[in-house]
Amino acid sequence: MSMIDLRGIPVHSLGQDIIRTFNLSGSAGISSLEPHRHEFYEIIYFENAQGSQRLDFNDFEVYPETLTFISPGQIHQLKTKKFEGIIITFTAAAFSRTDEEIAFLQQYTLFHKSGANTSMIPMGEDKEVLLSLIKAINKESRRADSCQNILKSYLKLFLEIVARAYRVTHKLFDSTSHDAERINKLQNLIELNFTREHLAPFYASSLNLTPKRLNEICKKIVGKTVTSLLAERINLEAKRLTGYSNQTIKEIAFQLGFDDPSYFSRFFKKKNGHTPEEFRSQCSNSTIH
Repeated sequence: MSMIDLRGIPVHSLGQDIIRTFNLSGSAGISSLEPHRHEFYEIIYFENAQGSQRLDFNDFEVYPETLTFISPGQIHQLKTKKFEGIIITFTAAAFSRTDEEIAFLQQYTLFHKSGANTSMIPMGEDKEVLLSLIKAINKESRRADSCQNILKSYLKLFLEIVARAYRVTHKLFDSTSHDAERINKLQNLIELNFTREHLAPFYASSLNLTPKRLNEICKKIVGKTVTSLLAERINLEAKRLTGYSNQTIKEIAFQLGFDDPSYFSRFFKKKNGHTPEEFRSQCSNSTIH
């Protein structure tokens, strides 16, 4: 799905670079960064930080020695009194040369657009090795003769270590199991089709499964039905478009695959406790989080 223009929300891109790093620094005189989106993946390492950040309408406190994972399309705003660290950015193209590389990136709960909270992840007992990898990525990225293959190797190792620790800490499924691979494929199918296909049988058929069997796997792996996963993704995009785009509510409804705008409004109110119009008004007044 292409990224829809949202009013006043700049979209940052990497240009020709695939993997890059940036120093993150600020002071008490800088109280916030404006809401923005990326066309790339972003990992923020907060070495020192005080304040909060917002990811898709949710606010989280920022703590030192933590990591934040941000996916393409997410609306992000950093609101801090103090921050220092390193930002690692990379495009999907960094892991798209082979089917194995594509699967490698798709398996990470860390980058799922809806699901587990990955806003602030402590570095834990792997702190030293993760810090060494962050420094290695940052150093290699800044070399005049930097090598993307070296950067990719460092980054893959970094992601593997963080994902393993995250799974253990949160008692999540093994993302390499057969059923987990199916859920990874399902989540990517939803990402590609949620504006057009709202019914579970489409996704079950795409995975050569019956709707009943796919729901059983979903409940086992993520504790939710296919319909729930679909509704979460549709609602997230509905909130983004309602809160930040200039489209009418009717246009948003059609954009998200609803034939009847009134049904979309009922769906939105059921999920968020507000009508789309109320949500838009409160977003404009910065009262919705």
